[in-house]
Amino acid sequence: MSICCTLLCCLLLALVGNAEEIEVNGGFERVVASKTGQVLPEGWLLNTAACHDCTVLISKNPAEVRNGNFSLWLEGESGKSQAYLMRYSSRMEVKPGDILRMSVWAQGKGEVSLGVIASGKLPDTGQSLGTRTRTAQRIAVDSPETWQKCEFSLEVQPIRKNDLVFTDLSYVPIIYTFKMDVLLLDDCTFVLERKEEKNAASQQEN
Repeated sequence: MSICCTLLCCLLLALVGNAEEIEVNGGFERVVASKTGQVLPEGWLLNTAACHDCTVLISKNPAEVRNGNFSLWLEGESGKSQAYLMRYSSRMEVKPGDILRMSVWAQGKGEVSLGVIASGKLPDTGQSLGTRTRTAQRIAVDSPETWQKCEFSLEVQPIRKNDLVFTDLSYVPIIYTFKMDVLLLDDCTFVLERKEEKNAASQQEN
C-alpha cells in the first residue's frame, strides 16, 4: 500500500510539473533516540516552550500505524494540551505567490494543524525579520477506529516589520496539535508550488 501511494504521489507531481515535494520524513520511518531516551522521528524537534501537558512518542504497534513501521503518537494530559514539532532540516526558500499544500493522516481525538516557521532577510542590508509562526486552520479529529486525511494550504505572503517588507523568505515545516486525547499521525506531506513555474506553464499553453 505504501509503494502504491508513493507511485501515485510521484505521478501526480509529474503531471502538475511545478510542484516540489519537500522531504520531511513524513512517514516517520526514520527514528532516533534523544539523550534522555525519548524516541522521535529523525529530523523533527520538539519546541518544548510551545508544548504543554502532552507526551510525544513513536508507536510501532501495527494497529496504530497507517503505513510502514512507525507513526507519531501524542497523548494529552489535560484539555489544554498542545504539541509543536519543527523540521529545521527541510528549510525551503519561498516567495510571495508560492503555495504550500500540506496533508497528514490522523487517527484518534484532538485537533491538528500543519504550518511553517517563516524567516527572512533583506538582500541589501542583511537585516533579519526574526521568526514568525504561520499555521493553517485547525482540523478537528474524532476518529478512533479509522484514519482521517487532513489537508491544508498556505499562500506565501510578504511579511511587514515596522516600515520594511520582506519578500525573500524561508519556511520550516511544523506540526501543531491541540486538545489531544490520544492522537496518531502518519504520512505527512509538504508540497511547494512555485508561482514563477505556474506562470511559465500558463504562458506556454497560450
